[in-house]
Amino acid sequence: STLADKLREFEANTEQNFTRKTLRDYLVDAKCGIDILQQNLARSATLISSFKQLAADQHSEQRRHFRLHDMMEETVMAMMPSISKTGHQLQLDIDHNIMMDAYPGPLSQIIINFINNALLHAFDGKQQGKMQISARLSDPEHVEICFSDDGVGIPAAIIQRVFEPFFTTKLGKGGSGLGMHLVHSMVTQMFGGRIELRSIPNQGTQITMQLPLVAPDNTRHVLKIGAPADVVKDFHLFLSQRPIADIHEFNHPHSRRDVVELTLFLQALLRLEPKVDYELTTVDSYAIGIEQLRAGKIAALATTVWKSDLTPYPKEIQLSDAIIGIGESEVGVFTTQEKLQSLSGHQLDDLRPLRFVSNRDWSADWKAIQALGVEHCADVKTWRQMVYMVSSGECDALLAPFNQHPNAEIELDDCRLLPIPGIKINLNDSRHFAASKDAHATIIISNVFPQLKDLVNNGQIEKALRECGFFIT
Repeated sequence: STLADKLREFEANTEQNFTRKTLRDYLVDAKCGIDILQQNLARSATLISSFKQLAADQHSEQRRHFRLHDMMEETVMAMMPSISKTGHQLQLDIDHNIMMDAYPGPLSQIIINFINNALLHAFDGKQQGKMQISARLSDPEHVEICFSDDGVGIPAAIIQRVFEPFFTTKLGKGGSGLGMHLVHSMVTQMFGGRIELRSIPNQGTQITMQLPLVAPDNTRHVLKIGAPADVVKDFHLFLSQRPIADIHEFNHPHSRRDVVELTLFLQALLRLEPKVDYELTTVDSYAIGIEQLRAGKIAALATTVWKSDLTPYPKEIQLSDAIIGIGESEVGVFTTQEKLQSLSGHQLDDLRPLRFVSNRDWSADWKAIQALGVEHCADVKTWRQMVYMVSSGECDALLAPFNQHPNAEIELDDCRLLPIPGIKINLNDSRHFAASKDAHATIIISNVFPQLKDLVNNGQIEKALRECGFFIT
């Protein structure tokens, strides 16, 4: 528009009083305008090219060779309009020589998530925040990518929950609680890497990823066995570097029903198929595990599920025989020491005013709470979140199996919950292992399930569940 104005001004001057100075001034203005046009057109072309590549990458999981610096620069360029509106700054410090053979689209999504999280959470009350993305080779085969900000930081109590699905401090204000959970899944599963988060209140947050320069080959078929993340964690603590084949006793601090089930399932698999190439995959919630089974993304769930939750899917999911029969699952009502002391009585009627927390997808648990006439029950998808909510006083109680601890108490991180004495609730359903009807799961259905049935019939599963405290006298 400036160049057009100058052209009209020049035309008017040539009709009235054309001089050498008029021509010279116009040529200077025209040259300046053309330079600006060329620069902006070049920037536009770069942006369009970046957006094209970014859009193509982000809507696919296409693997390719790429220069990390170029991919990061394209991602940051795409985010600059959002960043510019806030007054905050983002700096790149990426080694130009780092080449990767991986998935640029998902990696770009991870970085976008970091930036959006910082803009949404980090700079409350701060006008000019600073963010930085840096990357250096940590060894010849791995790159360390670090995203940092100088914002308000994350409280220590929240850091442990950042990667949980649906956890957010901004629910209803732009936060879904899924971003960092998906980031963790992509980093660990797609890229075969690690991610750590450190934060100091009022000083900022740093997220560090260690990624292999060459991502794992996900085309190789591996029998994926699913189990909840908290169960897998306790399973490794229970094993304590012992070979799984050597496990015969289950009276251990980290043993519980689902740890017993996972151990017996893998023992049966490895005994019958010693050369099988399997991978223990964490599933983020009960419902997600069932959906992954239906889609054939995992071959089996190595912890049991309620029969009533799987009967709608006979064409997609195959159940084992009952591992825990109808009427054999007894649970307690767990709460904090402080709440336990404040209860006026220890009868079922005393539970109705309490604020419970459970998972609506656990049909047997949810129905049992409804049968109690409980007035309030929050629907939460992960066990860890439930324990935190009761421990913090957000809710009053939850249902949980008994365990072999002397007081049957639940210990998780800094949380400690106790059962209300004298109260046992029967969950009226049976529990089963489940496998996908995908062809890759055939060895589980044909070989492992019959072996597990034998363990039920000869009493070994009952013995193991008594040792871990699930079955009590």
